[in-house]
Amino acid sequence: MTKLMTRKLSVAAIAGTMALGMSACTQVEGSSGTSSSSSSSSSSEAAPSEDSPSSSESPESSESSSPSEEPSSSSSSPSSSESNADSGGDDSSGPKVGKVGQEVKTDKMSIKVSKVTDDVKSSSDYQKPAAGKHWVAINISATNLDDDELRFSSSCVKVRLSDNTSPSDKYVDYGSRLGYGSLYKGDTTTGDLVYEVSPGQKIKTIDVDCSYGDDRPVRIQAN
Repeated sequence: MTKLMTRKLSVAAIAGTMALGMSACTQVEGSSGTSSSSSSSSSSEAAPSEDSPSSSESPESSESSSPSEEPSSSSSSPSSSESNADSGGDDSSGPKVGKVGQEVKTDKMSIKVSKVTDDVKSSSDYQKPAAGKHWVAINISATNLDDDELRFSSSCVKVRLSDNTSPSDKYVDYGSRLGYGSLYKGDTTTGDLVYEVSPGQKIKTIDVDCSYGDDRPVRIQAN
């Protein structure tokens, strides 16, 4: 009886020892698997992807591909007044522009200022300019180019001085005064107009613009 119990106790002890051993093995294997999994995960996170592009792209390539700015054309473009004068006043938005000695034509009339004479004298001793002033004369011709009547006189002519004032013409016994008349197609009138100006002042422009009968004004640049 005693031997039997001793044998059973020995068997139980052996079984317990085996159970403990198996448990220890299981724990070791589980720990090893977890460690291996963690190591694999860490290595996969640390390894860079071969397909991923570089995150820092040089800005120089984008800047170099941007188009260069074109220079402003305003600095090289001539002003409208300069262009108008150079082309003989062909700008339809303003007057026909010309110079002294040049014939300037619109669709309905032709204007020519032959000369501008400074400090003219009257043929009469009784006619003198105001104190400190002198007379300036212009010689002007007008021709009607249209079928309609053109009424032309000194009222169609307006001079502008260098100080931007516009004096009226004076009746002075000088040359052949421009008269008033009706011009029919092909008719021409020529005459002199005299203006009283202050010292140092000169005629800058001569504008010709009748109240009717002409389609566009004419501007003669005297200076």
